Amino acid sequence: LHTAVRQAHVMTTTRMIRNTILAFVAALTVAAGLSVSTASAADSRSSYTNGCTLSPDGIPGFYNFRDICNQHDVCYARFSNGSHQYGTNEWGRLTCDNQFLSNMNNYCYNRFAWYDPRRNTCLSIAGTYYSAVRRLGAPFYYDYNLVY
Repeated sequence: LHTAVRQAHVMTTTRMIRNTILAFVAALTVAAGLSVSTASAADSRSSYTNGCTLSPDGIPGFYNFRDICNQHDVCYARFSNGSHQYGTNEWGRLTCDNQFLSNMNNYCYNRFAWYDPRRNTCLSIAGTYYSAVRRLGAPFYYDYNLVY
């Protein structure tokens, strides 16, 4: 019974964190009007990173996805000729997003032991971030006015 109560508590906490993050991302997206800061043409792709755009980079004790988000920013950024690393199409965007999810999941698996309930919380948050970039990331990927 104690295990079932604990699992229910972890699931409830995970849902609360996920819903909070989704609400936060949605609110910031609306507030930002899906706009991004433009970098100058002299900037390289790797120098235009800002962590987990519109979302917290981490929560102490649970996760820190800042470096992973920066890698995702680089994948979304364009080369000086306007092309993307994996192509300027939905397949290229999906490849970036799938790598993003894989990197976050690997982080969670490596950070927390299989028996640590924080692992599932971390994986759930990773899924939430992935859902956010799939639902809201297209304008950041396809904005033809931005070249980094």
